[in-house]
Amino acid sequence: DEPIPAMPDKRLRTERRINLEAIRQKFGVDISHGIPVDAPLRRDITDFVCETLSRTVATIAGILDISEFVLAGIIPDALGDAFYQALEERVAPLLISPIHLSPPMDPHAGMTGGAVTVFDNLIFDVLCSD
Repeated sequence: DEPIPAMPDKRLRTERRINLEAIRQKFGVDISHGIPVDAPLRRDITDFVCETLSRTVATIAGILDISEFVLAGIIPDALGDAFYQALEERVAPLLISPIHLSPPMDPHAGMTGGAVTVFDNLIFDVLCSD
């Protein structure tokens, strides 16, 4: 087996292109502390994030045939509902079937999911041990 070639340096990976530090450097604002961002700047940040994220979401949706996405985190929280709508609009022309993007129902969904996974694994280990 031949090793997979490394990604060229000129192309940044998604997580390096759109993160809190990239937003801070490009727009001069730290959105991680819940400080309100005015609407025009929020739209500019949304466009910046959606430009890259739309291709990633479309790729995942196309390969795995997923039509519903729940996106959570500091960036979607800071950008609000308009972010989800803008991302859906950016993804739509890239796919045959439409997708739906939404925030989590519970702001602690990630923590809850992690706890459930740990609990399930612990119960499985206890019940399957000799």
